[in-house]
Amino acid sequence: MGKSDKRMIDTISLLNKTLLKRLDAGASEDVTSQILDVFERLSDMDMTVTVLAETRIGSTVSKFKSFEGESEVARRAKAIVKGWKALARREGVSSGSKKATSPVEKRKPDPAPSVSLKSKTVETSVGSATLPPERWNSLPSMRRKFCLKFLELFVSENTDENADMEKLQNCAGAIESAIYDLRLEKSEVMAKCRQLAFNLRKNAPLRTRVLEGTVLPVALVRMSAEELATEESARAREEMLKKLHDASRLDWEKANDDKINEMCGIKGDLLKASLFTCNRCKSTKTTSTQKQTRSADEPMTVFVFCTNCGKRWKC
Repeated sequence: MGKSDKRMIDTISLLNKTLLKRLDAGASEDVTSQILDVFERLSDMDMTVTVLAETRIGSTVSKFKSFEGESEVARRAKAIVKGWKALARREGVSSGSKKATSPVEKRKPDPAPSVSLKSKTVETSVGSATLPPERWNSLPSMRRKFCLKFLELFVSENTDENADMEKLQNCAGAIESAIYDLRLEKSEVMAKCRQLAFNLRKNAPLRTRVLEGTVLPVALVRMSAEELATEESARAREEMLKKLHDASRLDWEKANDDKINEMCGIKGDLLKASLFTCNRCKSTKTTSTQKQTRSADEPMTVFVFCTNCGKRWKC
């Protein structure tokens, strides 16, 4: 077993633990997104029979085949397990009562992959009219795999049975070419593909703009995480940033004085009540805070602020 296999086994073992935790956590939008992200990483790996046998990741992924019925997680789990079973058969590994693949069968070439809009999955069909473009066959294996990944994404998320397959193919190829033109390291290329695939699957408006040509692939691959996020995620991020900004404001209490009084039930004559009177304007509209500025056995220092003239003093 080489060092690369050992590193892959360690990585898959961590992903295996993550999947088991998410399986026990139950179904939710966050859990589903995390499971799909793990599936994306597993799909990108060059899996071997040795790694499958060592990590038993196939057993874990199979548990998701009935996750929430016919959900996206269940569909992806079935597709991944199907691919791994095909890999085991090509390597001559028998499954259950099935006979091991004969040497003659192992020498049979793999049929050319194609995409079917009806089944919405990337399948192998030699006679299909939806074969990927011939130009993809000249690409390196990793680049070709990424092209097929984006093509599968567009097909699986497409709701129009009469969609233009050539348009989907061109769009998938253009996105992969734009990523390749960034001249990134291999690990960075894989991370970028996972990021785009995940966000294009979750963000339907962005996916539509990409297919319509409103957002060019060159601009898509340079978008930040905030620009790729869905509208719901963007709103949640804005609200969080607003809360952090408000928490750091020194004048937050003054700016939100009306809200504080309303929440505390202070209204009418109570708004004019105060323990301190300003000696400058003689107003009773004052607020006070206490802080321990001296030793613990000394009383707290009271800081008073006049909301009428703005004078501050301590006592």
